[in-house]
Amino acid sequence: MTFASVIAILLLPITTNVAANSLPDAWRSILWISWPISLLLAVPVFALEMKARRRSSDSAVPYHAAPPKEIEKEIWNIPSPVRHFSNRKQDFERIGSLLMRGAGRTLLIHGMGGIGKTQMALEYARRQRPDATMGWFVPSRSRVAIMTALTDLGRRLGIDTSNQEATSMLVVEYLNEHTGWLLVFDDAHDVKDLSGLLPITEKGKVLITSRNPQFEQLAEALLLEPFPDEDAAKFLKGRSGDFSDLFARRLATNLAGLPLALEQAGAYCRDTGIGLDEYLHRFQVNKGKLLDRGTSGDRLGVEATFRLSFDRAAELNLAASQWLRLCSFMAPADIPRDLLAGSSDLLPRPLARAVLDDLAFDEVVSALRQTSLITSAAPSHLRIHQLVSDIMRDHVARRRDVWRRTTRLLLGVVRWPRADPAAHWSPGRWTKTGLAVLARNLPLEDPRDHESWTRASSLLPHLQALLEGLDELDAPLNAAEIRTFSGVEAEIGIRMFRRGDYLVGEHLCRHAFDMCRQKLAKDDAHTQLIMNYLAMTLHGLGRLEEARDLYDEIVPLRTAKLGPDHPDTLKAMNDLGGVMMDLEAGLGRAQELYEHVLAVYTRVLGERHISTIIATNNLGKVLRRRGDLEGALRLAEKSVRLGTAALGPDHPDVFVWTNNLGEVHRLLGDLATGRSIHEDNLERRTRVLGATHPATLISTNNLARILLQQGDVTEAERLYGLSLELSSRYVGSDSPTAKAARNGLLATATAREASEEGPAP
Repeated sequence: MTFASVIAILLLPITTNVAANSLPDAWRSILWISWPISLLLAVPVFALEMKARRRSSDSAVPYHAAPPKEIEKEIWNIPSPVRHFSNRKQDFERIGSLLMRGAGRTLLIHGMGGIGKTQMALEYARRQRPDATMGWFVPSRSRVAIMTALTDLGRRLGIDTSNQEATSMLVVEYLNEHTGWLLVFDDAHDVKDLSGLLPITEKGKVLITSRNPQFEQLAEALLLEPFPDEDAAKFLKGRSGDFSDLFARRLATNLAGLPLALEQAGAYCRDTGIGLDEYLHRFQVNKGKLLDRGTSGDRLGVEATFRLSFDRAAELNLAASQWLRLCSFMAPADIPRDLLAGSSDLLPRPLARAVLDDLAFDEVVSALRQTSLITSAAPSHLRIHQLVSDIMRDHVARRRDVWRRTTRLLLGVVRWPRADPAAHWSPGRWTKTGLAVLARNLPLEDPRDHESWTRASSLLPHLQALLEGLDELDAPLNAAEIRTFSGVEAEIGIRMFRRGDYLVGEHLCRHAFDMCRQKLAKDDAHTQLIMNYLAMTLHGLGRLEEARDLYDEIVPLRTAKLGPDHPDTLKAMNDLGGVMMDLEAGLGRAQELYEHVLAVYTRVLGERHISTIIATNNLGKVLRRRGDLEGALRLAEKSVRLGTAALGPDHPDVFVWTNNLGEVHRLLGDLATGRSIHEDNLERRTRVLGATHPATLISTNNLARILLQQGDVTEAERLYGLSLELSSRYVGSDSPTAKAARNGLLATATAREASEEGPAP
């Protein structure tokens, strides 16, 4: 309510009562004073009304009421694009189709910093200039900047008032009534800044460039992506003058297809006369300095461009800035959205609070999306561009150095409040925090559970990036950190092994074991667990002697420390039995080990426990190889029956037990039953595990062997050939499955020669 309204309300009853002669009798003696009071109250009402009318008159002057000015024939201030702008043909075609269908002919071009949003808009404007009556470039980082630009346009149109906002509104009205114009709102930050300043008719065209995808509510959206490697390499060759395809592709990969980075690299090569190979070497050594150089003219460099985004994200949400710093030390791959769940005690304060509240973490993601510092945001994952990570890591290192120098100067002189408790965190601390977060994030249930394999696979690239960073920093580790970091590496490694990535699993487990040996004793329970995992991977790769030597160390240590019936001791005995069985000469020792393990498991856990079923199947395999086929059949059937009831028919362990049952039937001469079992098992393994999993290749070899025995040489040869190709590519040419396939192909060749020679006369 205005002041004038309040006065009017006070005056109304007084004047009414005076006019109606209805004042109380007690007031009649002072009636004369009512008239001067009314006049006195009326004065400010009159003054306020006149002032409001003058303001309304100033702000409501229509554009045609301004002093007549001749409108310029060509009104155009949109700059030309850079000379070496890359021709994004497909994106220009999308612009045309989006503007044709878009309500109000407004288009949002959005994406990360340095992706080429402004240059795309300028190039589009250049192409539209022959058909446009007017074009205006509107810097849009703030509402004031927008109104300033529109006011400048208003002066060119003959529209001018003493009020910037009023002029801007009148310009918008003018555009709504005229055709053929083009506006480019560049680098818009906040949707609210454009409120009331955006033409809404279809008589012209509006382009908005922004890192903030929230402008989608105002316009049709075009997301600019980094160049594919092939297009990036082509751009580098053309811009640099060096047509080496090999180094162009390598450099394009290092720059992750970011157009501004590609432009900087090409211009640097052209200006300095070096080739792409030399730039690549300089980039790997002095990445930060090169990215901070900028390009010709007044365009910001990649690092400066991203630094603006970093600062903006910190202004919007400090926790978002901290999340970005943590994840920049990980890989430029999908990051699980729930990665930080359960890790709040490891994180700096604002981020720790955000991960405990879904809505607060949504605000973290929103701040990163508004600044385009994440290239993908989905319900299950987030992703950061490679160069964003590279520059942020360098930014953290530089900031740490500045913090140290400043602290030395100010220590003991002044105590500054610290808004960001992680401002002084070193790269080493961020890296260690990332590894600790991964350790908390990985489910630690039985690694045979194939549902945990997918999680381990999603964490693998981040584990590798963090471990590489740890090695580069050469940061000292204490015993607790070694347990945590080697533990998460080994747990991911054994799951990758179970998933079928034998070589990756062996590499991770060996690295974890080497880490343990730095400060942990060999009889330490943690060291022995990782030794056990490493031995399992070596067994899978067919390196039986190495696996046996490790188990021969583990079993006595666990027996002495834990006793012969401890679950960890029994696990090591069971695994050693598998190695001895495959060594053939160790079948007797394998049988002794399995009989002991099975007896203890049956007594302690019962015959239906998974560990007991595993031991039952393993003893049956030993009996099969030693020729006791009736005993082997009994144990194999029991394992499949109990295992299927406990885990279901599509569990990877059930596949193992079913495979053994099929082999027993084959050796008993029941080829039809054996073939049926192997065909069904191969189909299930292919569906659940994939065609390249080592277990699937084992089933392929076993089915081929039965087919060969049945005389189907052609199909057996095809399956052996497929197994050899996939085993060599995904498991290794010296792996057990590759060796079995190779031997199978020799057998099929022999069988084919025998069939071609015909029966002996």
